[in-house]
Amino acid sequence: MLDAIPYACAQDVPPALVRQLVRVESGGNPFAIGVVGGRLARQPRTLAEALATVQSLEQQGVNYSIGISQVNRIHFPRLGWNKELANGFDACGNLQAGTGILKTCYQRAVGAGYAGTALDGANAASRASLSCYYSGNFVSGERLGYVARVLGGSPDPGQGQGQGQGRQLAAATSSILFD
Repeated sequence: MLDAIPYACAQDVPPALVRQLVRVESGGNPFAIGVVGGRLARQPRTLAEALATVQSLEQQGVNYSIGISQVNRIHFPRLGWNKELANGFDACGNLQAGTGILKTCYQRAVGAGYAGTALDGANAASRASLSCYYSGNFVSGERLGYVARVLGGSPDPGQGQGQGQGRQLAAATSSILFD
């Protein structure tokens, strides 16, 4: 799946870093859904399954992220995805959104004093931006091993393909069963 990803859609982020981020976040599955503090029993295989699953998660009030770069629902209003959620599962659109968030995190990290001249994973600002992408702050992603997973080349078995660890969800849709 990773070879078919439209890396040209990434917003001025080196393709190697985007590839590593996508590998950890979704394993390249454009329909991946990551449940914050929980996990799905299996990932959606089609857009219809993904949309039905998201509808169920919304009804349950669950926090989640979608697509190949796992964009969190907090960003949906700004991206216009609340009205057209299928756009969030478009690989190119999701990658544009995800790399846009990563770049914003990088700019915030540089502004906060983290050293860096390029978003390449090789400097403090890049590491802080990956942490921010994962957690919204500059330290949790580093402390919890996310930054090392992205830069180190091996996905965490509980995180890849949108599968977080934590509480289990009750079944609310016939298309996807929850653990």
